[in-house]
Amino acid sequence: MAQHADDVPLNPEFSRQSDPQSSGGCLVRIILLGIGLILIVVLIAVGSQWPSISYVNSELKRIKEAGEPLDSQSMTDWYRLRTHDEGSDAWSEIFRRTDPILDGFAGLKRLPILGEGEVPNYFNLADEDWDEEPVVAEFLKYIKPYSDSIAAATYTPTPVWQPIEFKGLHTTLDQLQRVRSIARILRMEFEHALYHRDAPRAFEALRQLKYCADVSPHDYLLISELVHIALTGIYLDSAGKSLRRNLWDAEQLDALFRQVGPQPADLTEQLHNVIVGERAFMLITIDQSKVLDWDTSDGPPIGIMKLPSSRARLLEASREYQKLASGSFPKALQDITDFELKLNSEMDRASFSPGNIAANLLMPEYGSMITAMERMEDIRRMTRTAIAIKQFQRKFGRWPAELKDLEQIGLSTDDWTTLRSGQLGYAVEGTDACVWMYEIGDANRKIPMTVPNPHEKHHESTQMLLIR
Repeated sequence: MAQHADDVPLNPEFSRQSDPQSSGGCLVRIILLGIGLILIVVLIAVGSQWPSISYVNSELKRIKEAGEPLDSQSMTDWYRLRTHDEGSDAWSEIFRRTDPILDGFAGLKRLPILGEGEVPNYFNLADEDWDEEPVVAEFLKYIKPYSDSIAAATYTPTPVWQPIEFKGLHTTLDQLQRVRSIARILRMEFEHALYHRDAPRAFEALRQLKYCADVSPHDYLLISELVHIALTGIYLDSAGKSLRRNLWDAEQLDALFRQVGPQPADLTEQLHNVIVGERAFMLITIDQSKVLDWDTSDGPPIGIMKLPSSRARLLEASREYQKLASGSFPKALQDITDFELKLNSEMDRASFSPGNIAANLLMPEYGSMITAMERMEDIRRMTRTAIAIKQFQRKFGRWPAELKDLEQIGLSTDDWTTLRSGQLGYAVEGTDACVWMYEIGDANRKIPMTVPNPHEKHHESTQMLLIR
């Protein structure tokens, strides 16, 4: 007997198994729906990045037309154009020998400056005992051939070119560490000459210290500028300390005054150059990210940093920094400080934004550097003023009654006025004179009304100079 269709039981399982066209069509619809959703997401993502792509291309074009670096090759060329080839081989050899020379001296730990030893400060007395003098004399004798090679290399123009392969965050800057060691060696030479009142040798050590601060290019990266500031600080601290020993004759005082010199370069130009170099450094880091092996869970999310919106964020911030690094340095300092506060606040409010993630990882904070630049310029003005005070005393047989008296030997108010904290402090204490500025680390940069006690501060020589 034939079975009618109406008699077939409505079994769902049977229906699915018996209707392959229906199940296949459902799967196709699901796949197509997924593809459509993915395409929509991609289109939205691409659309959101399009304005950033346009801005990045426009900004990179502007940078290139300005002759500023934006990749490894242009950074290398920019660096090379601002350095001198003369002396390059000699300084490469000096840098190569630095670590082996130091490692070869058995008493390194007992030395001052390079080790744990002390140096006289000459605050209480013009003459003091120095227990470490014998080991210092032994060390200076040991390194004499090396020291002679340094002295011979300090007559070429600065800065001197050294080969650097710019690879973003993996760039090695070994010469910056070596030059710091060389400055410490020269400081020890100066201290030994100062202790023995050997004025010609002490002055030659100061000359070489000044050269050492300038031998390496500095205004191209934040770290190189900070090293330059530290080396300049060693030189100025040594020059200021020499005044406690009443070591120089009139001719040497005049030469030292010229050596310390007026402001050597436009500070805003130095700041501008560092911003230009750091921007290229960020772009190189992103471009070379594949070879930096940053695709691990421990490294930064390079995929995010490669987004056009991330590049746009970095370029926008860098351009704003450039605009602010113009005009007077004190104004640039304040404007950049305010901008960094604003920038950090924006990054805190939207910390998961791709652009802010990139800025957090790669954008340097310039505040500490420009504060250090300000402090070093104020220290230079204080040191130069202290030398002028001694020149005045040599010429007139008395200390100036006030700093304004220095106009009689050619100085002006700007020479004894800090960038933002007003005029330096000055007083005559018995047979000595003192000039001082604000305490290092004082955020308010307030110059005390009375003579600071040098024994209360570790870095007393950078706050107060005693002139005998």
